[in-house]
Amino acid sequence: MMRLQIVPILFLLSALVSGRVLDTRETERRMHPLFSAGSGAGSRLKRAMPMIVFDPLKAEEQYAEYWQGLAHQTLDQQLESKLRLNTQLAKNVMLFLGDGMSIPTLTAGRVYLGGEEKQFSFEQFPYVGLSKTYCANMQVADSACTATAYLGGVKANYGTVGVSAAVQVKDCLAQAQPAHHVASIAAWAQQQGMATGLITTTSVTHASPAGIYAHTANRNWENDAEVIADNGDPSLCPDIAAQLVNSPIGQKLNVILGGGRQNFLPKTVRDVSGAPGRRLDGRNLIEEWQRQHTNSAHYVQTRRELLGLSNHTSRVLGLFAPYHMPYHLDADAEEHPTLEEMVQVAMDILERQSAGRGYFLFVEGGRIDHGHHDTLALRAIDETAEFDKSVR
Repeated sequence: MMRLQIVPILFLLSALVSGRVLDTRETERRMHPLFSAGSGAGSRLKRAMPMIVFDPLKAEEQYAEYWQGLAHQTLDQQLESKLRLNTQLAKNVMLFLGDGMSIPTLTAGRVYLGGEEKQFSFEQFPYVGLSKTYCANMQVADSACTATAYLGGVKANYGTVGVSAAVQVKDCLAQAQPAHHVASIAAWAQQQGMATGLITTTSVTHASPAGIYAHTANRNWENDAEVIADNGDPSLCPDIAAQLVNSPIGQKLNVILGGGRQNFLPKTVRDVSGAPGRRLDGRNLIEEWQRQHTNSAHYVQTRRELLGLSNHTSRVLGLFAPYHMPYHLDADAEEHPTLEEMVQVAMDILERQSAGRGYFLFVEGGRIDHGHHDTLALRAIDETAEFDKSVR
């Protein structure tokens, strides 16, 4: 029997232009053409974006001493902050998450703010780091398994929230086992007597905020109808909205702000905007939340109601949209609070309710990610700018 031998062959490819090998220097010029403000379009040697020309904001930018001075200033600030030993213990912990806020998004966002020289507030922090994001069973992560990681310190499977990798997606029986549940930093904070809260521009039952309080085998189980659609048993595997209202962690949250009214209302009930609820069990979880708490706990649906809360408010549940809150550029300023406004209100409530023991607050700019998913670049970048305001 004849044995076929496969011989690897290395093909050397040369760029041919008009039948001749392209000179290396000419190749370099084509890859990196030089532009000048006065040159016409015909002088370009490759297809490229239109040239962006702008005058420097400061006349001194033309002098080397200006940039050298900035470098010295930055070094002095960093050295001064590192040489001072901080022996204090942090009282309050605030975790800000720009969902989908990649490094290219930040670059585009700086230009949106006014130019490459602009800085986001969080870029001025003394320390910056990068982290790897992957699920226990998947290289490209989603918001569910990553929420479990950064809020609970445990790698989880794709699509699952607040459970270990022993729970496969849609595995209701595994979800029901307490041994598979992962405690979040909010649970740790509550055990220390701290006040806690969450804010998002998505639904409060979406994957990222769910990592605060929920344990679920499917990030899409935001209401009981979704559990039933996957042949799950809502009595064995409560949906995420039900866990927010009835779980030990969810019940103790002082601040819950975002969208998602439809996951808390039965199909027979319409919310203030006229949108029907999604629940099949007939439960009105908003009313259940109100009955659980005292008169100092308030449910709000509009920006005016949120900003009008009294100084005696101990808890607030604010649901400002049937599902996700609208993009900032599309929002009704009278009806929808900004992320910055939600953070301001939350800080006031948490500071009062912490009684000196400190608080934990999770803040998500969640619609940066959605703008990218839908190729709505302007909205993604504007959501980034709004996220920056909330951090600032």
